Amino acid sequence: MMETTQQVKVEIKGVQNALLVTFGEGEWSDAEASLLTRVESQTAFFQGARLAVDVGERDLRAADMGRFRDRLGDLGVSLW
Repeated sequence: MMETTQQVKVEIKGVQNALLVTFGEGEWSDAEASLLTRVESQTAFFQGARLAVDVGERDLRAADMGRFRDRLGDLGVSLW
């Protein structure tokens, strides 16, 4: 059985010395994939950026955030 990823709305605003990322409705795995796809498609814009992420009401484990931080780091982006 193949899992499908649903596109989740990703809003990005400049705040202080970082970018604030807010996600629309959807599962965390889909929200994460949507943002990572955007970062990969706009590498010049995101290179060296610091992201502050508002996960909303999603209940995430530390391991989820650690993995997310590492994937962003691989793309030259830091989680702030």
